[in-house]
Amino acid sequence: PVLFLATHDGAAVTSGQMHLWSGGGKPDPLRTWLFTDRSIYRPGQTIHFKGIHAHADTKKNDYRTLPDKKLTIHLRDVNGETVESLEMKTNARGGFSGAFTAPQGRLTGRYTLVADGRRGLTAVSIEEYKRPKFQVSLEEPGESPRLGEVVALTGKAESYAGAAIDGAEVRWRVTREAHWPGWLRWCGWFFPPAHQGAKEIAHGVTKTGVDGNFEIRFTAEPDLAIEEKAEPSFAFTLHADVTDSSGETRSDSTSVTVGYTALKAELSAEDWQTIARPVTLTVNTSSLDGQGLPAAGTLSVHHLKAPERVVRPRLGGDGWLRRARPSDPAEPDLSDPNHWPLGEVVQRDEFQTDEKGEATLEVKLAAGEYRAVLESQDRNGRAVTALLPIRVLDPAATTFPVRVPYHLSAKEWPLQPGESFEALWGTGYETGRAFVEIEHRGKIVKRFWTEPGRTQQAIFVPVTEKERGGFTLHLTQVRENRAHLTSHTISVPWTNKEYSLRWERMRDKLEPGAKETWTLVVEGATTD
Repeated sequence: PVLFLATHDGAAVTSGQMHLWSGGGKPDPLRTWLFTDRSIYRPGQTIHFKGIHAHADTKKNDYRTLPDKKLTIHLRDVNGETVESLEMKTNARGGFSGAFTAPQGRLTGRYTLVADGRRGLTAVSIEEYKRPKFQVSLEEPGESPRLGEVVALTGKAESYAGAAIDGAEVRWRVTREAHWPGWLRWCGWFFPPAHQGAKEIAHGVTKTGVDGNFEIRFTAEPDLAIEEKAEPSFAFTLHADVTDSSGETRSDSTSVTVGYTALKAELSAEDWQTIARPVTLTVNTSSLDGQGLPAAGTLSVHHLKAPERVVRPRLGGDGWLRRARPSDPAEPDLSDPNHWPLGEVVQRDEFQTDEKGEATLEVKLAAGEYRAVLESQDRNGRAVTALLPIRVLDPAATTFPVRVPYHLSAKEWPLQPGESFEALWGTGYETGRAFVEIEHRGKIVKRFWTEPGRTQQAIFVPVTEKERGGFTLHLTQVRENRAHLTSHTISVPWTNKEYSLRWERMRDKLEPGAKETWTLVVEGATTD
């Protein structure tokens, strides 16, 4: 454990307890990738494997295969004991191949193929499995059920030859799990309960008929501990285990989603929004199972009422002040704009989604913090809602327009050489600065302070071939006893190393006994 202590003019501050670990020197650049022809084997079957031995130094950008190298591959059982070892030698391209025999008379389970020094490994399963004789299938309900109603689901057990499995025992159970719409995380009044997982609400035993069919009925009971205004949906999952006269058991499961409303709505937009162009809002309306449904309603965009001054985040980071008593209402953290109340309506539009449940609208906004509010109804006349926060920025400005302690956003996180990474830092305080660091391959290649006298600054990083593999942006801002620390990795993928393989076959069909010619075609982003 390590503690950091800082003192100045008689005052002292200490960090929390930390545990530091040393890797014991430089990382080993040698790597071995192992592949097997299958993932599961019976005892006595042959395990064919192939491997590639290479040198991969990420700091020096040195990647190459290693030809004519000797190494040992071990097959280890579930207890880590070596079953068999093979001496390998790589070919001119750093590859090698071999085979083990899955052992008989040993404990079955997860076995591993390991290269020398644990420089590479892969896992396979060795099991005494049998081919199934029959299968079980569960049908979905014909029409969407409602909460509190009886749900009837049918299933069938039949052999792979199509014969019905008659008189088989069916043991079933139903579990219920609550889900909330995604927009609730932007709702100021909602305090989500702790996740409790799936709860079993019904179970029973029945038998298949002469045609192999069976029916299961249960009541779709809601969880009354969850507020209806949160628009929860409940996934009822039916698990059925069918055992035939020989003792073989086959299983299947299916889920039915039921809620207080028969419609769900979602709003989406790009995270990076500037005053240079209108905000494009995408509306999606669907059934609770995700099938697109047409719907109509209104979409309002509100300017939010910000606090008079910037509020520092509460310790704990959950966005809520602890309640003195469970009966007390939770007090929101106003450092988070998701808890700010609605202000004036900037724009209100009617919308109508198509048969796929899709629609788009545009709204021109000045720099600031907004919230889009969607209101619609399902087929039963019940209200359906969706929310979306919108932050619009002016990258050319020197003052950040929103009263939040800290902001960082980027136009695009994944990039390619020739493009430029553009990010925007800002703070709602009257004054403030941030320390910026650019890290590449474990080294800080650039560091600087944001300019004094401004509370918003753009960060530009030209992306060249040297940045392949990505780089990391670190930002540090300290204000009012709160440290705002951000580390974000910008992806610069090796698209110039991506290849696809396909086989082409050719045979002269006019010549009897003609041989086939197979050609392997390698395609990539470049012709190198």
